[in-house]
Amino acid sequence: TRMDQISGLLEKQIEKATNFGLGIFQQTCRVSSHQQRNHAESKIIDSFVLCVPYCGRTLNWEVIFDVTDLRSPPDFIFDPDFMDYLNLSVLKINVKGIFSWDIKNEESLLCIIRQFHDLYRIYNVQNLSPHSRIQFEYVSLIEQLNANSADIEVITDKNQATFMIKLPIDFSDTSSFVRENHSALVTALNVDFHSMDASKTTAKVKSTRAASRILPDSEFLTIPSFSQSKCLIDYVPAIQKLIEKFIKNQREEFLLRRALIMQILERFGRNTLEFDAESYKNISLLFELNDFHFLTKVDIPNQYPGVKPSLLLQSTYHILNKQPFTMDISNYPYSSDWTDSQIVEEIYQSIINNVTKFRKLSSKCNI
Repeated sequence: TRMDQISGLLEKQIEKATNFGLGIFQQTCRVSSHQQRNHAESKIIDSFVLCVPYCGRTLNWEVIFDVTDLRSPPDFIFDPDFMDYLNLSVLKINVKGIFSWDIKNEESLLCIIRQFHDLYRIYNVQNLSPHSRIQFEYVSLIEQLNANSADIEVITDKNQATFMIKLPIDFSDTSSFVRENHSALVTALNVDFHSMDASKTTAKVKSTRAASRILPDSEFLTIPSFSQSKCLIDYVPAIQKLIEKFIKNQREEFLLRRALIMQILERFGRNTLEFDAESYKNISLLFELNDFHFLTKVDIPNQYPGVKPSLLLQSTYHILNKQPFTMDISNYPYSSDWTDSQIVEEIYQSIINNVTKFRKLSSKCNI
């Protein structure tokens, strides 16, 4: 029927619009609520609120179709200030998708959303004009650091502003220890100006989920504060350098952990039950001594070899408090200057030296 055809056309437009990444983090939009403004008996969804990611926030844009005339583009309802900014000349220059609308082109709505998203950024940048200090920060990033304007999302709210600045981090060294598409590895610097004279600011690092596997949250990755006496053209490169140094250290630590795991596998391959083949942080071994079978779990800290691996013996027979009986071996000889081969041999000797004590303690538990 005609109504089914209309419903199908709208569904395709919405599907395309909600499956394309926007902004610095390439996040997708989502539909939070929908209505049937016209032809309620046909159950056609012709009005909905689109949740649009921007500058670490979510913008709620209402999209309204006229199902009696799908040759016309949908109407949009934005926040009042942005609505006041829009006029025909602004739309003709920045949102050309409205004037080339074609319901049969499944990407027509997506095209308009992308253009409005970019226009919203331009609108907020223009709002910086009355505030010389913050405008200087933005202009200097563009002109002196040659930053791409699309890589700096700006939002203004009364006497406050936020910059989300994409950092050109080199993630090429991470391919050996992170199985992620490099396009998904995105990190940005979020700077909140709590006053327009920049007298009070807060800065933190934000990352995509993929990048957060390499970089911890700001609460773990300590960055220097950004104050009124500093400028972003100096601060941003400093943060970028700090993060790239952190990534380099992560890679070096990964290679050292992997080398130790490989040495353990070479020495005790037949005893190996399982090991972490992604980040090389642990390995489990099964040993037998005088008809006594037990597990040994070796956990390798990120700071290895500066911090020695932890050893845990686990009984295969005995239970304590409904859990397998275990014993830590922490006071074994260790030096960060030793080779991996020396460390593995010392680990094994420590296991042998402690297994009799472990067997006696575990025998006191219930089997």
